[in-house]
Amino acid sequence: MNSVAMHAALCAAALLGTLAGGAGAAELAPGGMVVGPAGTTLADEPNLAGTVIAARTTRFSYEGWYLDSSNGNTEREYGDVTGVVRSSVVRSVDGSVDFYWRVSVSRGAFLPIAAFTLDGWAPETFNANWRSDGTGRVLPAVVSQEIEGGVNWAFGQYLPPSTEIYPGQRSFSFFLDTDADGYSADGSFSLLSERDSGGSMMINWGGESGDYRTFAPVWSQAPLLAPVPEPGTALLLAAGGLVMVSLQRRRRV
Repeated sequence: MNSVAMHAALCAAALLGTLAGGAGAAELAPGGMVVGPAGTTLADEPNLAGTVIAARTTRFSYEGWYLDSSNGNTEREYGDVTGVVRSSVVRSVDGSVDFYWRVSVSRGAFLPIAAFTLDGWAPETFNANWRSDGTGRVLPAVVSQEIEGGVNWAFGQYLPPSTEIYPGQRSFSFFLDTDADGYSADGSFSLLSERDSGGSMMINWGGESGDYRTFAPVWSQAPLLAPVPEPGTALLLAAGGLVMVSLQRRRRV
């Protein structure tokens, strides 16, 4: 979601009163958003307790650009935005699986990170929040879900205390609490650098990564029903049943 669309969405959310308030569950439905998720802890939500059953560390790198036209510059500067994303799957005490991510930006990175986007997720209603009882410095400002299921975590957006994730900083662990009972490695994430909403229009920057692999939820399929016999087979079974009934009657005579 670009800055203009995000700003419009935030205004609409504020008018509709959808700002998140207080610690605890923050429901995120397809096509919806949670503005200013308050964060939560195991004390607030004991159902989040569990065991890490899968984890991966992904190093990212992509090209970003910066332009300061306040002094007449028209040429962009370019540099690498680098860091690490930690992805985890937790088997919670209720038997379902939850998904966590934490973004760390390298000290020497060229730009901060403004957004983390998930793809490969089916549209569902999740508890979307971040863990204030963990380590980190930057909390998400907004989390939104597309109708098709993609989930976007935005940082900064002039919603203090959130900021963009600047070089040398690390986000708190943010998560999606699901009712899925399994997981796959078929999900993907991407990262975005862009100038935060507001500020001087003479300074601008941007850049977007490609896709990197992460985990995604899997729901068990319903048990298969017994196969329905073809018409010919059904007739043979019916005929066989009539023969059995006839034999039983003869024995009784």
